[in-house]
Amino acid sequence: MGRVYLFIEVRKDPDQDIFTDPPEELSPSDCSSTVDTWSEDEDLGYQISALGQSAHYAHLIQTRQFRTCVFSLTISGSTARIMRWDRSGVLVTEAFNYKANPRTLIDFVWRFVRANPAQQGFDTKVRAVDSQKDRHSFLAAITSHVQLQLGLDPETDEEELKREVDRRFDPGATTRLTIGNRDVWVSRPLWVSRTVVGRCTVGYWGVLCDTKDVVFVKDVWRTNFKDVDLEGDILRDLEEKGVEHIPTVVCHGDVTTEDRFVDDPWVKNLYPQEGRLRKIVPRVHYRLVTDIAGYPLSTFKGTRELLGATFDAFNAVMDAHDKADTLHRDVSLPNIILYRPEKEMRRVGYLVDWELGCKLSEVALRLIDLKGTPAFMSFKALNARGHVHGLKDDLESFIYIVLYGALRWLPVKSPFVLGSWLTRFFGGPRPNRIGDGADAKVMNALERTYTSSLSSTQSTQVIEWLNAAMDLHYNGVANPLWDDGKALRKMWGRFLARELPSNDRCVNPVPGMKFGESHSLHATYTVTVATSSQDLYRCRDEPQRLPTTYTKRIWILDDDEPHPATQAVKRLRTGTESSTS
Repeated sequence: MGRVYLFIEVRKDPDQDIFTDPPEELSPSDCSSTVDTWSEDEDLGYQISALGQSAHYAHLIQTRQFRTCVFSLTISGSTARIMRWDRSGVLVTEAFNYKANPRTLIDFVWRFVRANPAQQGFDTKVRAVDSQKDRHSFLAAITSHVQLQLGLDPETDEEELKREVDRRFDPGATTRLTIGNRDVWVSRPLWVSRTVVGRCTVGYWGVLCDTKDVVFVKDVWRTNFKDVDLEGDILRDLEEKGVEHIPTVVCHGDVTTEDRFVDDPWVKNLYPQEGRLRKIVPRVHYRLVTDIAGYPLSTFKGTRELLGATFDAFNAVMDAHDKADTLHRDVSLPNIILYRPEKEMRRVGYLVDWELGCKLSEVALRLIDLKGTPAFMSFKALNARGHVHGLKDDLESFIYIVLYGALRWLPVKSPFVLGSWLTRFFGGPRPNRIGDGADAKVMNALERTYTSSLSSTQSTQVIEWLNAAMDLHYNGVANPLWDDGKALRKMWGRFLARELPSNDRCVNPVPGMKFGESHSLHATYTVTVATSSQDLYRCRDEPQRLPTTYTKRIWILDDDEPHPATQAVKRLRTGTESSTS
């Protein structure tokens, strides 16, 4: 899939066509009136499977290549459709009979093979690094940075050093990105989004071509809403206001846009639901380079580093609120990075990923794009439709970050019950659905239903901190001392002045739990029309009651669950070993 320009999916039966065109008497702008029809057709399961298979192919290509879009053809019997996949969805033509009228198909293929790379959907701001000298410079910079961050000795820690460098460097896949007025080398990504559409974030350790400094590169398809600031602009404003423990922007800028269709009438009228019209999310390809290339909080070495790094991030939230009138709105474990500055003995916590940040005056206007990392969101943000996010919601997230980190990576006496506990408390949150997923957090705030049983943990200092923080937050009733964060800051500062274990890390294996261990936890949810990615690979024998889609576009929602087939595919760019089917 790293070499594919265009893919063609062929099925012999015309009934296996993925889409259903509107009746002839309807114009494209009227298609929304027939969206809610249902079908009992036994072939519908095959149509859904066909959509899932094509979506999966598009995902694999976009995962392995630097793409702005992907073209494909789907052929069912004697009819065909042309499809164009981008980060907002897939654009689909009406069906045409290529046997009776072959010119449409021939003309498309003739034009496609003669198009330039940009027209074919390739990102032309990416160039391969062919110079052996440049690759060596990249490798040397990454190796030195890993040594600094982890305190490794190249002689005694040779295997660990090589393993960490290999996670970031592939000698056969080093590329040069132009971002603003700077050029950056990148190689193997630290994570790749598993969704076909949405932000589809990719993260790299990069090296600036001119200074050879190691940086972090965030490649994302940001939402292109009016009055929503770029993440780079938010960070620069925070830096100017004196906010600490945040990354410094090196360069940033848009690459290309994919929102040219969103104002068409047939898109605006797509999928009316609950009396409202669903709007498609416009996307713009955006890259951000910052100076903090560190390790996730989940790699903390002990109690002191866990509480110290989260306190650093807490101070970033407080500074942003007090000095810049800004909320983060996505405080979570994956968004706290451990970084060791040169000549420093300890790693410092930095709060990253300010993409959802906004001014206090704008929060009420941004309810429609309420998002976050569900496992660490406040119970009111999860449970109350129309809830206006505030400072106290960001602060509540720190309770769940410390709680999860302590249970996953600090000694616990009874790890065999840990999986079910974590699943009940963290495993079910889904925002914008009243009463779904926040029950555990509400019950714990009122009666300590869940955390009262944690006295079995050996990390008594963390339990003492959690009890103090939870009492400040909600002790049967809301505590007003919580709202401005001052009482929490005072308690936290006194706690860190004590003797705390610095090397008591362990790993409590919990089968099936992934929260906090990778960027997969950092799923975002948007209010937009969609077909769940989980529906795409349902068993054909499972009863189906899905709508026939009279439209030219179908949308797949950002989801924290991957396609099952995705897990079985070898990621060429990430180096994950598994079989390919």
